[in-house]
Amino acid sequence: MTKPLLNSAPSRKNKLIFLTVLWLFSLASIYGFGRLGLQAVSYAFVLYLTLYVFRRLSNKLFIGYLILTFCLSFLYLPHAINYGELTIGILASVLETNSNEAVEYLINTPIFSYVASIGYLLLFLAILKLNNTQPKKLPKFQRKTQQYLFYFACLLVLLSMVQKPLYSYIKYDTEERQQMGWKILSKTKSYPIKFVIDFFWLRQDYYQQKTKLDRAKLQTPTWQIIRSAPKYKNYVLIIGESMRKDYMSVYGYPLATTPFLQSTPAIIFDDYIAPASHTGYLLVVKSRGYGGIRYLSIVNIH
Repeated sequence: MTKPLLNSAPSRKNKLIFLTVLWLFSLASIYGFGRLGLQAVSYAFVLYLTLYVFRRLSNKLFIGYLILTFCLSFLYLPHAINYGELTIGILASVLETNSNEAVEYLINTPIFSYVASIGYLLLFLAILKLNNTQPKKLPKFQRKTQQYLFYFACLLVLLSMVQKPLYSYIKYDTEERQQMGWKILSKTKSYPIKFVIDFFWLRQDYYQQKTKLDRAKLQTPTWQIIRSAPKYKNYVLIIGESMRKDYMSVYGYPLATTPFLQSTPAIIFDDYIAPASHTGYLLVVKSRGYGGIRYLSIVNIH
């Protein structure tokens, strides 16, 4: 007479709880990387499968990948809530900032961002605790079924990592591949690998642009005015790049941050609304007008 498995039900229950918490962790991690909407669900599913596959292969591999995912997403989560996924603008602001600006940023970060980070931390700790629970040995036919599902999950994980980068590599010629560099690898759908690659290629792009700007400062202008009939000898167009109105003394800020604007006989607009949230879009709109040009997801700012 065979002995019944007394703990089979609790084991299945614990496994279901573990897989549910792992899914919530995967979804929260992708949100922490700044992804939203249906695309975020697909990225979360890939991360979920990756963690599941790594756990079946090796618990140490699972824990290592879990910790890497948590650390990167946890650090970026407050920024993701405020600014979305990692961009060159966000990376540039980090590389160009100083300690005073960093402290001010942390103080002014909404409380919800820190609450969300604590919730994410609790999910991570819950996975570590539940990971110690191992299911009972299954009958042979169930082991076979799970084995096939595991192979299928491995295939999906592998495809998510290499399919898009491989397609991009084949699509571009040699010169375009060299220009793209890290950007080809960033086509992967596998987080946190994608986040790390995005960081490196955006950092590379930032320093390339910074080098071009530094070189441009040293160049002697070669353009000449061909013809003009100006009322005044000089016209000055002032663009408030990365400048907030409430930090300008010309608009009432207590420190003299804009003494020239306060002293010059200029026309100061009080209620001007920028037509775009980025300088590149803004200059195009200002110079060309709207004229049927379609812009993607531009949010007006004061």
